[in-house]
Amino acid sequence: LEADTRRKLGQYPQAQQLYTALLNTAYSAQAYHGLGLIAARSNPTVSLEYLQRAVRLMPTNVEMRNDLGYALMLARRYPDALPQLATAVELEPGNDKSRNNLLILMMLMRDEASVQRIVRESRIDATTLADLRKRASSLAATSAPRPAVQPPQAAAAKKAS
Repeated sequence: LEADTRRKLGQYPQAQQLYTALLNTAYSAQAYHGLGLIAARSNPTVSLEYLQRAVRLMPTNVEMRNDLGYALMLARRYPDALPQLATAVELEPGNDKSRNNLLILMMLMRDEASVQRIVRESRIDATTLADLRKRASSLAATSAPRPAVQPPQAAAAKKAS
């Protein structure tokens, strides 16, 4: 999708416009996913709304589930993040990104038994594990998410009425 490319290039307004145009098409799940990733930069609450819609539309998409789980983890909603990341790992066991995010979540939840089980099963080396522990520690030290701002669609609907 052109919208994905524009988002990856940092052309957020153009990407947002393209995603919004795709909302009522066969690409709506991808559009919500992209809008969620854009919103994650400034509005975690809106980001979660979009990512949840994307996952509802494409429940077996590993990337969407991983991104939703990660966003929930950043929002410190650990119990909500767990099924998203665990499902992403189940759907694609070889996906290191999802597995690593699940490990970070387990560390944040202080579930060392699960951390050790995943490390053992995935044969994660000591260097990678140390890096993941640093990332978990860094996330634990960050402040809570910023307050919500109205989603672009809601703001546009409000103006129209």
